[in-house]
Amino acid sequence: MSTRKSFICAHCETALAKDETQFVSEDTFAFLNKPPKNVAIGSYCYQCFDRLVAPELDTYNAKMEMAKNVNVFFASQSKESRFVRRIEKPIKVENCQDREEAVMRLAFLAIEANKNSIVDVDLVSMKVHKGGTWQSSLWSGRAIPADIDEAHLKRKYASAPN
Repeated sequence: MSTRKSFICAHCETALAKDETQFVSEDTFAFLNKPPKNVAIGSYCYQCFDRLVAPELDTYNAKMEMAKNVNVFFASQSKESRFVRRIEKPIKVENCQDREEAVMRLAFLAIEANKNSIVDVDLVSMKVHKGGTWQSSLWSGRAIPADIDEAHLKRKYASAPN
């Protein structure tokens, strides 16, 4: 039984069989505004993937983990965030599949801006008709990235009455 070489490495252009291939799709770095410069969409041999894609993917995944821990203050929570300096330009996201994705994308953009919080988060859904009677919602939002002293925040909410 012969192995068909039906894939080509996007970097070294070596012919690869499916079991010798690592794939990079558009979804691999979905939250980045621009994909990494040295990583193209396509298939890679294990050596090129480990050398070029893996470090970028590790950085991306680390930012995703940090984005999960970003402090989020919605516009309705202005009392809690009133002393936070709003010196950064607002960030925006559009066409998100759900509310959680919109918040996560805003949080990821805050991490990219080296901030640990987003304040004045304002989310809006828009109904989209997809043929006949079936409809869906797309979410968009804006927020201001900010730095908040997390130790102060923890002390404040630890001492707050329930």
